[in-house]
Amino acid sequence: MSLSISRAIRMNYLCYALAFGCTYPFLAPYFQEVLRVSDAQLGLIMMIRPLMALVGQPFWSLIADGSGRRSHLAGVLLVIAAVVYPVMMFVQGTSVSLALFAVWAFFNAPINTLSDSITLDYLKPQGRARFASYRVFVSMGFLAAVAFIGIVYDKTDIREQFGAYTCFVLLTLVFLWQIPSVPKTPFKAGALALRRLLRKRNVLVFLCAVFLVETANGMALTFLSVYCKQLGATNVQVGWVWGMGTLSEIVTMFLFSRIYARLGVKKILLIGVAAVVLKWFPFAHVAVWWQVLPLQLLHAFTLTFVYVGSVTFMDMESHHSIRVTAQAFYTMFILNTAYVVGSILGGQISETFGMRAIYHASSLMACLAFGILLCFVHNPEAETDQRIDSM
Repeated sequence: MSLSISRAIRMNYLCYALAFGCTYPFLAPYFQEVLRVSDAQLGLIMMIRPLMALVGQPFWSLIADGSGRRSHLAGVLLVIAAVVYPVMMFVQGTSVSLALFAVWAFFNAPINTLSDSITLDYLKPQGRARFASYRVFVSMGFLAAVAFIGIVYDKTDIREQFGAYTCFVLLTLVFLWQIPSVPKTPFKAGALALRRLLRKRNVLVFLCAVFLVETANGMALTFLSVYCKQLGATNVQVGWVWGMGTLSEIVTMFLFSRIYARLGVKKILLIGVAAVVLKWFPFAHVAVWWQVLPLQLLHAFTLTFVYVGSVTFMDMESHHSIRVTAQAFYTMFILNTAYVVGSILGGQISETFGMRAIYHASSLMACLAFGILLCFVHNPEAETDQRIDSM
């Protein structure tokens, strides 16, 4: 089968999202229902995935930029992840399960960053506004998975998620290997460009603000499935909750290029962070699971505007030769560190004050991030130059 690069990139996103959608929303329920862990222990366990990403991503990003073979590297990592993950179906001991989970996370973690950098390389700076129109295939794949996979788990076993992940990952490989390599970036040149990036005050303040808002999201999302089950949801209904959020984000993904042209990246980020505040605070006050469904509509902004806005911001501030390294730095030190902190903090808050307190804390943290973005962050240099040139 031979596809254009554009279609191969889209299908790579779609198939990997199908794989991830079959497992991510059901990991926390698996650990609590099968391994019988407490809320505090669950927070520590869910920390493993972003922690392994934090450890492994610098290594993989240097290889990706240095070799130029980003799609091939992603394929190799996925093969290893696909071999390791389904073994968890047959393991009974908690220690062995967690060890396998950590190994899987080490190889699986860079895939999202590698896929985004492949897309940005293909689009080039002049086409970056179309990034969301490619990333929407992640939303579509994730939605398709969560809409139906809960039915399977309710009729069979929640451990089936490990086999489902592997099946879709193997399909992903078909499309990854059709994406060509890009020019290599020497290690010294990449390190110098990264140092220059991190000397920018605007970048550092931006990273601090996004760290806060992603820690808030990390706390809230880590316990979302378990919280919904406490409110009476089944596996099918947990899938509906995640699916509602994903469905709403598809709309803003399709419209992102038009929204970006009108607003610019800073306003997009501000709207996204404001939506985080407005979304998580009411979560603490719902009485039954279905009341979270309308709140999930705000995911259209909390995901698209915060995540895609942040990726766009970092791409604009980065030299073209370090796109993977810059995105890996953002993913590693912001998303992954935030989810490590958020998982631990969320577990401790839930154990001490109850799970509803997680959502109060998340909204307060997002309020602080909004203030920092509003007062201390300005539009990236590349966007400012672009707007001047268009006048």
